[in-house]
Formats: sequence, structure tokens, C-alpha cells
Amino acid sequence: MSAEDYEGIAPEIAMYIKRIGDMREARKFGRAVQLCDMALEHDPEPRIRNVILNFKADSLYRVGWKVQDPELMQEARSYYVEVLGYEPNDHVALQGLEEIDFSA
Repeated sequence: MSAEDYEGIAPEIAMYIKRIGDMREARKFGRAVQLCDMALEHDPEPRIRNVILNFKADSLYRVGWKVQDPELMQEARSYYVEVLGYEPNDHVALQGLEEIDFSA
């Protein structure tokens, strides 16, 4: 994300989003999930909350796929469903659900 992408986002949330992205890029998905939880504790605005929940769901899915843990896959699915409860047309959540349901 560029500096403009963080404009209007609380600085602590922006810091978490950057770190989440760094961990995901380094394929450290477990740590990314932890950072998502920490970011959500700051009660971000709904649009940013959905971004963080999508990051969390995808990271959980990747960990669950790697270790073949159906519970992690279901937890990931639940976060995508939560996002869709707030924004029914969220394409990231819809795609994530499709990927999980296809792999099940």
C-alpha cells in the first residue's frame, strides 16, 4: 500500500495493516492472524474492519490448508461470512468463501 492508501486511517491501524501485509508477504500467516486480532482491538471503522477480517480469514485459510486442519478452515470461513454480513457484495470475501468451499 502506498502512503495515500493510509490517508484517513488511524495511525495505529495503518501500522497494523502494514505489518500484516509484511507478515503475509513473508508467508508468516500465523503472525498475520495475531496482528489482525491486535488491530481489531482498536475498533477500526467498518470499511477497515472488513479489510482486516479478510486478511485474517485468508491467513487462517492458508495455515489451515498447510496443516490440513478443517477447524481452521471453518474459522476462516466464519470471518468471510462475517464480512459478508456487513458488506454482502465484498468480492474478496465472496472469492475466499468460494475457494474454501471448493477445497472442502
